[in-house]
Amino acid sequence: MSAQLSLAVSLRNDATFVNFLTTDASRAQARQLLVDGEGCATHLVYLWGGKGAGVSHFAQAACNAFSEARKTLQYLPLAELKDIEVESMLDGLERQELVCLDGIHNVCGSAQWERALFNLYNKLVSGGHLLVVTADAPPAQLPIVLPDLASRLTSGITFHFASYGDADKIAILRFRAARLGFDLTDDVAGYILN
Repeated sequence: MSAQLSLAVSLRNDATFVNFLTTDASRAQARQLLVDGEGCATHLVYLWGGKGAGVSHFAQAACNAFSEARKTLQYLPLAELKDIEVESMLDGLERQELVCLDGIHNVCGSAQWERALFNLYNKLVSGGHLLVVTADAPPAQLPIVLPDLASRLTSGITFHFASYGDADKIAILRFRAARLGFDLTDDVAGYILN
């Protein structure tokens, strides 16, 4: 058995569900599933959205929630790790209660990555563990070569995080300011936004 590769990956401490404003039903349902999802029937939660839609924050918030509950987890920002030898990096991850693959679109098209992720998915499911995957597109639109991996990614629960509109951005600014003890009016938030 090979030794587990030590990864210099850390979670942002501020990436929590407490400081994530759920501005729509999709984000609210995903949050409820990951916070209250004990006994959830799915082993895969797939989150997708464009840059700035909050999917990475959300994945890290899930990891931080699992950590606070003293559950085992591994967060993998695939944009940063795509050039690392995949087999040794994923070895043993099936023992984690939660594995977050942040930015799976960064490794699509790599036969080695796709085969390794397919195998990891199967091991996590057989162990009854949870896989959270984020991407910039829905699973059916990813440029995946391995059909078995593509079918697995469509088998879970998928949530689309739409891009934020100006009203959402103002609400988020006001929400984050309130968390810091500032009362921000809509006019001031709009000025900051512009």
